[in-house]
Amino acid sequence: MMSFSEQLVVTSEAEGSEESPSSSAVFSTVPHPSMKTLKSWNEVPLSFPSEAEESQFWSEHQIDGRLMEGAMAGGGQMESTTITIRFDPRMLARLKRLARSRYLNYQSMMKQWVAERLEKELRD
Repeated sequence: MMSFSEQLVVTSEAEGSEESPSSSAVFSTVPHPSMKTLKSWNEVPLSFPSEAEESQFWSEHQIDGRLMEGAMAGGGQMESTTITIRFDPRMLARLKRLARSRYLNYQSMMKQWVAERLEKELRD
């Protein structure tokens, strides 16, 4: 299995030239020894002052393969735990109406709100 810590270079089977991925392409790997490998998501800044600085950061850094595989394969996903929260019926109706207007499930919207607020609280 190919590690994500190496850059994928797509080469054509027939010509050996670089091209966009397709079903007839063969994948080979080329390591980037000059790039710093990030082994934790905490090493990635939450925001960048400008797109140019973000571009500069990613031109000098790469994500460790195990970290990327875990993110892409859903590795380490936590189980969901069912909880009960009691709401006033009118508040619940308003939540459902708001979620429906955004084409969301109201429970998913609430989980998103809690996750966003938790991240904000942990940053402050």
